[in-house]
Amino acid sequence: MTRTISGYDENFKPLKIKVIHEKSLTIFLNNQEIVTLMTIGDHPKYLAIGYLLNQNMLKKNDIITKIDYDNELNVVVIRTKRKTNYEKNLQKKITYNDKINLC
Repeated sequence: MTRTISGYDENFKPLKIKVIHEKSLTIFLNNQEIVTLMTIGDHPKYLAIGYLLNQNMLKKNDIITKIDYDNELNVVVIRTKRKTNYEKNLQKKITYNDKINLC
């Protein structure tokens, strides 16, 4: 969970310190990618369920039919009986204004 890195302190003296080693985890709900977040990699299935519950995307009465975790791809897929579609909620809106007047 940690790795050692080399650096310098405020007086430019070399030092080695341990830091938390994080990795990305992508969470899917049914067939839809929900989020990629950083984690220490401990209990990815529970993290995914907790995240989806916290975001109100997974309801307490939902029936989870399958949970898959791929350690090499760092992906968790949660499948439920209830069909879900959060695509509209997750779309990023980008506005572009090419007419900027700074005067």
